[in-house]
This record gives sequence, C-alpha cells and structure tokens, in this order.
Amino acid sequence: MDVVLRTASPEDAPAIGEIFSASWKTAYAGMVPQEYLDGLNADHWIPRLRKDLAEGKLQASILLENGVPAGAVGYGKSRDEKLADWGEIVCIYIHPGYFRRGYGARLLREAVKNLRQAGRRDCFLWVLAENENAQEFYTAMGLQKTQDLTHSELMGKQLTEIRYILKEK
Repeated sequence: MDVVLRTASPEDAPAIGEIFSASWKTAYAGMVPQEYLDGLNADHWIPRLRKDLAEGKLQASILLENGVPAGAVGYGKSRDEKLADWGEIVCIYIHPGYFRRGYGARLLREAVKNLRQAGRRDCFLWVLAENENAQEFYTAMGLQKTQDLTHSELMGKQLTEIRYILKEK
C-alpha cells in the first residue's frame, strides 16, 4: 500500500470537499440535523477551500492511499483573538472508507509539526460536545479538554463545541 501525505493546493479543493462531505455524513450522524447532512456534497466546501488555500488563510495537508484522497487536515493562525499567537487546527476529516487506519493521527501530527515550524508552538481545535469518538481520539493524541465552549445553531439545532489544546512541552 502506498500512502502519501503532502501539502494541499487550491487544486485539491474538490478532493478535500469530497472527503469532508463523506466524513460529515458518517461522523456527525445523530449529532447534526439529518436534513443538513443529506444535502451536503463536495461543492459545499470547494469555493471556500480554493479561496482560503490560494490566499494563505488556510494551510492543508492531504493524505492519499494508492493515489486516492483518503483524508485531509486544515490549519493555520488562530482565528481566536484571545489566543492570537496560537495555531488552530480548523478541520480534520477522514473519508469513511479509510477509518481506523491511523490516518487521523498522521494528519494531526503533520498539522502540529507544520504549525510549530511556522512559529505556533501551541495549538487548539474545537470538537462537537456530542462527538465522543473525536474527544477520545484527541485525548489519546495528547490534547487537553478545556472549559472553553462555543455555541452555534444549525437548522434549529443548538450545537456546542469544546476547545481542546496542545501545548508544546
């Protein structure tokens, strides 16, 4: 099996959008309104990904297994003014056909490495409060759960996210 992890470019936006769409439909079932998930497709993310990658607002890495896009992680400078010097892992998704192969760990380590090389020693990410699988994964990867919460609404459903942090040792 040939696994390649490389920096993503704006041209990778369709592949990354497909990974995100498929992952959301599986990972967030029962947490996000089903009507929203049913309407998702790769096109939802492509314009924003292309723009943010081209403008450097987001960096990303894509993982390919035998040439097929299997996972992606997006990261960059913190969007939170309270943690302005930090790095932020904005999104990390694995296509459901590639779950449980260690790809999430590889993508997370790649993002942290790249953030630190860019001078962002500490980093954080947000996790849906209902997403126990993701919380267990991030805890196992050494991130620490905080008391920081953010709230949003999606199609009438209140969503709560919890901040997880990783500080340089």
